[in-house]
Amino acid sequence: RPLYYDAFGHVFLNEWTENHMKLLSQDFGEFLFEMPIRTAFYDAQVKQAMAEGIKQIVIIGSGLDCRPLRLHDPSVQFFEFDQSVMLDYKVSKLATLPIPRYPSKLIRGDYLQLDMKRELQQVGFDAGLPALFIWEGNSMYVDPQQSRTMLRTILQEFPHSKIAFDCVTDAISGAHPPTAELKWFYELSSFIVQEVGVAPTWQACDVHEMAREVPFKIVELSSLWDLCLRYRDDQGLDETFGGRAGFEATQGWMKHYMHCLATRAASGPAT
Repeated sequence: RPLYYDAFGHVFLNEWTENHMKLLSQDFGEFLFEMPIRTAFYDAQVKQAMAEGIKQIVIIGSGLDCRPLRLHDPSVQFFEFDQSVMLDYKVSKLATLPIPRYPSKLIRGDYLQLDMKRELQQVGFDAGLPALFIWEGNSMYVDPQQSRTMLRTILQEFPHSKIAFDCVTDAISGAHPPTAELKWFYELSSFIVQEVGVAPTWQACDVHEMAREVPFKIVELSSLWDLCLRYRDDQGLDETFGGRAGFEATQGWMKHYMHCLATRAASGPAT
């Protein structure tokens, strides 16, 4: 069975993106598989929050994320932060489909510069009620100190909230000399520079250190490799990677891509 269903993503494809995805899949097919695994993890956080009765989901730096459609529940309100050009593009493309109006409250601007609480409350968010914040695929492009400040602000101003986010370790950031197990990842970075013209700037963080400084309580912490193992048997991932040997050969970089669910720390040291 699929990790998830997406009936909307195709609307964002064009000739340029399709050509570059084909090029990427020739030598870096594992990277294309990383995205569905990551998506499944954050989908699971949203579904669990809904099952717990949480009625407010905030997606920070949402990009082309269509969870408000894919995981739509009329009793749950989604909110999104991103730049105007991104949100306007997404809504305009989705408007070409035979679907109802996009069911999310959109907040346009640089979320690192906005007063998040004020912006959310202006569109109907209740800071006194529980909420789930999703911050996916962003932190590795944000200065680590800014990441700490934003996490601290969210957990202080929305004390009943949970936040799910990802980050990379020093090994991927380039803070240390590349190892053999990460050769594939650095080749991928070179490919992105060559084909897209953008040099990735991987900002690293240590989740446990961040938890002590912010502070927050770690509810779950899994590497992408952990998530692959979690989904492997049900989804036939060995076959996707060309057999068990191919699957295990990809684990080097996956062990350095972390996914965390956190809540406000109780009194005492963060865990």
